[in-house]
Amino acid sequence: MADSFDRWEAEDEAPRRNASLTELKNMNKLSTLDIAIPHSANLPRHLPFGKLKKHKIQIGGVWDWSVEYKESRTLKLKLDSGDLLLEEWVQRCLQRTQHLHLDGLQDGNDSIHDLCIEGFQELKHLHVQNSPSFHYVVHPTNNVQCTAFTRLVSLFLENLDNFNKIYCGCLALESFSKLKIVKVDNCGEIKHLFPLSMTRILPQLEEIEITRCHLMQQIVADAEVDRDEIYDPNVKLCNLHRLTLRNLPEMTSFYKTANLSVDFFDGQQQSNGRSHLMEVYNKHLIV
Repeated sequence: MADSFDRWEAEDEAPRRNASLTELKNMNKLSTLDIAIPHSANLPRHLPFGKLKKHKIQIGGVWDWSVEYKESRTLKLKLDSGDLLLEEWVQRCLQRTQHLHLDGLQDGNDSIHDLCIEGFQELKHLHVQNSPSFHYVVHPTNNVQCTAFTRLVSLFLENLDNFNKIYCGCLALESFSKLKIVKVDNCGEIKHLFPLSMTRILPQLEEIEITRCHLMQQIVADAEVDRDEIYDPNVKLCNLHRLTLRNLPEMTSFYKTANLSVDFFDGQQQSNGRSHLMEVYNKHLIV
């Protein structure tokens, strides 16, 4: 039913004039579903979506079908409240979803990773927008080491007013180990894109884009910010093809420290002046 019928009636609406999602409850062997549900208020409890092998599910009126779907399990949620995330079928879908879009969570969790109780085990692409609730992508509790987003390839963060850091706490080495693309737009509180402990992922990155983050100072936090972390001088951005920096009035450098000369760009000169970077090896650079 992709890009077609979406006029679902509420479960208790009478007299009935159109189809209701309750009619799907009896389809216990349903394995593939493409569906758009404009209003989450029309969702009945206990839908049989948790066992789907393939799905493209859109909930909320902010999505469209014109975007190319690269993965067989895609979920787009407009979260007017956190109640939808408590549904068993949503939690089961989140565990297996490969492409996830989230919009509009106003309160509740401060960490994106905490939205899925069992963890995002197969997630490859994550896009989060218009959600002031979030301060972090990952925020482990009680300083326990956390394994998170081991298959994630792309991370898009947009219009997150209170977003502060990608993670806070202790992460296992396999976390973010496949990440290649990071885009951050209009996230008001973030000052550093990566902590020092995440420099291990820099060689695998292919694209970085940061725009309209008015407090952003550095791509990698310096040692004064991450006092317990140690920088590995052998880390290089050897696979970076595109670096885009726009509207960053506080940006001073990629990374700097008083006691260490850092060369992330494998011979590329860089300046501690505001966002001055040079193009290297036919790689695309927009500043």
